[in-house]
Amino acid sequence: MILGSTPDTGYCIHALNTAYLDSLGKWLRLDARGNKKNVHAEFSLDEEKLAFYPNAEGEIDYHDNHANPDQGLMTVLEHSTDAIDMYLHHLPDSLSNDIKELK
Repeated sequence: MILGSTPDTGYCIHALNTAYLDSLGKWLRLDARGNKKNVHAEFSLDEEKLAFYPNAEGEIDYHDNHANPDQGLMTVLEHSTDAIDMYLHHLPDSLSNDIKELK
């Protein structure tokens, strides 16, 4: 996800939650952030309703489902003491784990 409003501001990982619904036989991606003005994520069985969708200018939508968190991302989260500094300068812009597709 682009950090600012243009690609030159850099990128960071924005993680979504996933839930498997046995009755539908599929995984659903959920954006658990709180809604605010101009940001509206919603749970839906029929269509994905995320707060933000990938920008064609370099953002990647992995469509991944990881049982364990990405170790590179976790290292940054565990060792950071300043959330703003972490967000602006230290969050990884790609995953370090092997990619597994949602099934």
